[in-house]
Amino acid sequence: MKHIYKQMTKAMALVALFLTVGVNAWGATTVWDGSTLSSSIWTGGSTSNWAIDPTQYFEIVSGTGFWIKSDASGTQGLNFNSAYHAIVVKYHHRTYMKCSEDRTVCFTMEGANNTAHIIEFVNDLTGEVIERKVSHARSTTQGAGSAFTVDFKANVQYELKALASEINIKKIEYLVPGQDIITLEETTDNNTNINTLKNLASTVREVKINRTLKAGQWNTFCSPVALSASTEPSLEEILLCNKVYMIGSYDATENTLTFTSSTTLPANTPVLVKPDANVSNIVFEAKNINKPASASTLEASSNGLKFVGLYGSKNIFEVDNSYFLGSDGTTLFYPESSEKGTIKGFRAYFELPDGASVKALSFEDDATGIISVEKDIFSENGNVYSVDGRLVGNSKENLTRGMYIQNGRKFIVK
Repeated sequence: MKHIYKQMTKAMALVALFLTVGVNAWGATTVWDGSTLSSSIWTGGSTSNWAIDPTQYFEIVSGTGFWIKSDASGTQGLNFNSAYHAIVVKYHHRTYMKCSEDRTVCFTMEGANNTAHIIEFVNDLTGEVIERKVSHARSTTQGAGSAFTVDFKANVQYELKALASEINIKKIEYLVPGQDIITLEETTDNNTNINTLKNLASTVREVKINRTLKAGQWNTFCSPVALSASTEPSLEEILLCNKVYMIGSYDATENTLTFTSSTTLPANTPVLVKPDANVSNIVFEAKNINKPASASTLEASSNGLKFVGLYGSKNIFEVDNSYFLGSDGTTLFYPESSEKGTIKGFRAYFELPDGASVKALSFEDDATGIISVEKDIFSENGNVYSVDGRLVGNSKENLTRGMYIQNGRKFIVK
């Protein structure tokens, strides 16, 4: 996906959808589904053996603008197989399809005789093979099979070729124009969405992350897609920088955390980035997504210090010894209250071991990029809060019994 930022105007014009588990949630309209519509699909021609009249197109469901026909009637052409809940495409007969509008059509298909088969979609006018796929082996499970997307031009006739034996069409859908891109919001829990997107990568083209990275300063970031300086799309294209910074080593004696540079950004790994220009609405191809095995895989650590990535909002006020990078990109802060403790998604925060401290974050090849720590963050002085976030003083003296928080650490007065 070259020159991704040149596509932003197009991407921003698309309707943003929140992804939930299920097909129709991301803008698909079902044309036909063998598991639910059964033999009622046929609206014309011979109804014996559920054959399609070979002399004309028939709209499968009124109003969808999708047609299919075969060059033979009866069981020799297309027919409905009630046992497998599918339209059966015979490999030795020609099957044609077309749409009334430009559409991205999603087919769920499976090969016959428990064998995967090769499928081709051919422009009937030019003979060009526009898609060549390998199907899932046949299964009795309703709706099971391989999902493929094919771009149809308006009123252009395409031939579906089953190159061996027969092919079962389990489901036909089309993506509503402009809705084959999914937006992941930074205020939504996206862990489940990312796992689902990986499974739907054949039918969802692009994923847009609604996250802004500020130019010329440090930003925390966690990506479900791996990037590097040499692959396409590259770090430069997506994040407007040629390297990222990952946790190197934490020195508990010197109270310093050092980051090392890398020209590769692994998926599901928290990093620090400093783009050359503002980055917003980050767009990836869905097929490149790597789903995390678990939430813990979003962590990087050194000597007990954790750098924790997020794919959704999290309130870190209740997380002991937790700190976040301020909006200025130069200072670490601790959450003073629950109201100030929320970190948005596609970011990361720091979690220190008990009794540990950090005076600075340094970068092995960027001496000017040192991040400081709020001056009172690890001292015995500083605002003291009750566990519900109320400010009760600025020292530990004269406190009544109870649990309190000072400089991000909980303590008990007995």
